[in-house]
Amino acid sequence: MNLFKKNTQENGLYDLEIREFKSKYRVTAELIFDALGEGNYIKPYNCMTRFRANIKDKKNVKVDEILKIPLVKGVNWNGPELQIIIGGEVQKVVDEFKAYEIEGKKKKESILENRIVKKPTLSKRFMAAIVGIIQPAIAVIIAGGMLVALYSLLSMDGGPLQNSIEIVTATGETEKVLISMQTLYLFGVWDSLFFILANTVMPSIGLFFIFNTARYFDANPWFAITVGLFLLSQGFFPLVLGDKYDIATNISDAHFGEWISDKASGKSGFFLFALGSFPIVIMGYQGSIIPYIVGGLLVVFIDKWIKTWMPAALDITFRGLLVILMTMMLLWFVLAPVSSLIEFGLFKSMTWLGAIPYGFGTALFTMLWQPLVIIGCHTPLGVMIDTNISNGTPQLLGTANVTAYWGQLGAVIAVGITTKNMSLKKMAFATVPAGIFGITEPIIYGVNLPRVKPFIYGCMGALAGGFLIGILDIDMDLFGTFGILSALRFNDHASIINPSFEHRITYSQATEVGLLFMVWAITFGVGFVITFLCYRERTNELKGFKKSLKVMAKWLNVKTEILYIEFNSEIKQLQAMKNQYKEIYNYYGDLSKIESKMLNIELKENVKRSKMYRKLVRMQKKVKKIGNNEIYAKFLNLNKEYESFALYQEKAKEEKHKADLIESKAQTLKIFSSSKEQIYNSILLKINKKNISSDEKVVSLNKIWNSLESVEIAFDSVESRNVRLKIKE
Repeated sequence: MNLFKKNTQENGLYDLEIREFKSKYRVTAELIFDALGEGNYIKPYNCMTRFRANIKDKKNVKVDEILKIPLVKGVNWNGPELQIIIGGEVQKVVDEFKAYEIEGKKKKESILENRIVKKPTLSKRFMAAIVGIIQPAIAVIIAGGMLVALYSLLSMDGGPLQNSIEIVTATGETEKVLISMQTLYLFGVWDSLFFILANTVMPSIGLFFIFNTARYFDANPWFAITVGLFLLSQGFFPLVLGDKYDIATNISDAHFGEWISDKASGKSGFFLFALGSFPIVIMGYQGSIIPYIVGGLLVVFIDKWIKTWMPAALDITFRGLLVILMTMMLLWFVLAPVSSLIEFGLFKSMTWLGAIPYGFGTALFTMLWQPLVIIGCHTPLGVMIDTNISNGTPQLLGTANVTAYWGQLGAVIAVGITTKNMSLKKMAFATVPAGIFGITEPIIYGVNLPRVKPFIYGCMGALAGGFLIGILDIDMDLFGTFGILSALRFNDHASIINPSFEHRITYSQATEVGLLFMVWAITFGVGFVITFLCYRERTNELKGFKKSLKVMAKWLNVKTEILYIEFNSEIKQLQAMKNQYKEIYNYYGDLSKIESKMLNIELKENVKRSKMYRKLVRMQKKVKKIGNNEIYAKFLNLNKEYESFALYQEKAKEEKHKADLIESKAQTLKIFSSSKEQIYNSILLKINKKNISSDEKVVSLNKIWNSLESVEIAFDSVESRNVRLKIKE
């Protein structure tokens, strides 16, 4: 609570106390801070949907408390990195988190003090670093993609911008010239400016990654930026080639240190040596990723090494020079060519996967894309796909990328339609807008994955869509945005960069986009229909019980029918309770609707109080500044209303509905609970006599308990019990 008072000669003392109002983002940030533990985290940041931070000691993180936070959709570990899935509001949460730190909760910055005590595996640390380097640049990549999409729209046939013109040469012949950085002077100002807007971000993408690499490892980012500029140098992209000068066009004609423009591989640069028919050259790295990340790592290690022996008096003069020179020599002659070769290999691998015939390769990749999102590998793969596209190679896997989430979208809508749990229904439909624009983490972690089957059904929809992508050869031509707007990425723009590329099937833009929407519709439809027909939000009590007996029969090495006979009385009791289960299920559904209305009233009340609070703060500042009695009187009246404001009548109405419903079903609930308890105790006595391990007894009883409590579990009244053995079955 803040107390503001101002003393004036005319009016005396003004009491300007206001009860503090905190936004949901501030509350969420403070709860996350407390759950992580002060000083237990490193480098908090966010991607599009996740709050991310490296954790020093996982045991000190209160994951259960994080999962209770209303805005949190789920939690994922990627090695030492904790990822808290929030959704599109994550940026506001991170801003509030950092503000909270500044207000007195600052952590120590020293990298030596922030090292994780118990090191995870090398692979997990590697993936955490890759994600930490790539994720901060995602927003810039999307912005670049949107600019490309805008340019693509404006430069379509009949559009206001031209991407090619016909000129008359000195010999009187007509020649068609495509727009490029080298031919801008032949085009109008708007044609050229929009081309620059659309073709600057992705060719220069390495600068973002080399900067993020240095920043991630607490090195000097400006050294890294300088190295990046050398790797991006326009000197590696000469305007005049073999038509005027004698330049080698194949490996057999090239010598060490000479320029080569190899036709077979498409590589141009200063020749070093050859691996088979592939030339290793010193070249420019427009649109690449790995050489810049390697360059950033070199800057980190060389800079740290030099600081260990460089005298302080010489540091400012010579340290930067040595870091840059040593880094560039190692990059140009060793690491950049090798990393470029690795990048080329990854590109070929993905191209090979997409080229598996009859659509099976793209089907497999599309089906696996959302599981890749879960383990955090989707970002580097997605950027690699976009990098290949920016270099003039359209990608079937790019289409797979923007198709996979339509299956999850179909599944989550089916869940929202079929569920009677109003909390789940609201959550499901709340994730749809983000899903339409390609952000699926809220869908996956909030709804589909916790229920398992909807996630699998969504992947099956992606499988169907991926199969059609391969059959129809719908390859993506542009890097850029996601979701429904990614339809703008299909217009054969890649032919401007790489005129030699040939599509297996050539479509007009309208036809290709039409086929794309058809694929999306089928992907969505398969995910929706399978989920709608097959998913049930609660386990059928009788089927669940019988399934548990089958597992136990396997452990006992007896026929399932023997256990059916032994537990026949319990089976008959559950059969007799069929209508009771249905009645209680409907009761919880009605109760959920009332509670949802009550929550909406609270939200409405909260919004109103927030507006009143902001108005009070403005009035408070005016009174403090000028001491006006009239404004002060209005302040007091509004503050009184603010303190007492509540939607009492609307709340009371719904509370009465809730009380009446509970009272009307009280006896039914009592009988229902008693019957379940009787059945469970009877089963417990019989299972305890079985010749199976104690772990198997626990798992069997937990499976049966989950079946009996299926209604309560479906409405989150109770949590399901563990049904996995600690040892291998």
